[in-house]
Amino acid sequence: MISIRQLLPADSSAWKDLRIQLLINHPTFFGASLEDEKRLTDKRIKDWLATNIILGAFSNEVLVGILGFSVFEGKRRSHRGLVFGIYVDPKHRGNGVGAQLLETIIKIAKKKVLQLHLEVASENHNAIRLYRRYGFESTGVDLRCLKVGEQFYDENLMVLKLDGKM
Repeated sequence: MISIRQLLPADSSAWKDLRIQLLINHPTFFGASLEDEKRLTDKRIKDWLATNIILGAFSNEVLVGILGFSVFEGKRRSHRGLVFGIYVDPKHRGNGVGAQLLETIIKIAKKKVLQLHLEVASENHNAIRLYRRYGFESTGVDLRCLKVGEQFYDENLMVLKLDGKM
């Protein structure tokens, strides 16, 4: 049984461990690098958890999935939210954990913003399929968005209009 809840600063160690796992398993799917992630201080991680909505999926009290959400700053952008950092431990994939996280964040976001934005690695086909299933539409490609070593990677830009307007 999977339970979903917002992570608290007390969850910082488990969150950091899962983020390090995601960067080891999929170094080209995320904007952060493993080196940068390992250098993050406990204070920085706790601040991040306190200022953003980071959901955690738990199986028997063990963190097995994460997904973040924040609202864009500024009067002219505050109608927009950003979805980031979705990851599910490989042992728990295929069981709907990612979908549960995404459904929960969409419910939260509907109370805060009019649309959700995200960037997803162009080669991350499973994530793109998940986002499309929930109504996200592609709005473009950020070419050569990430550089890992000497290789460049594109990211798809996607949006979900929560108010149903064009």
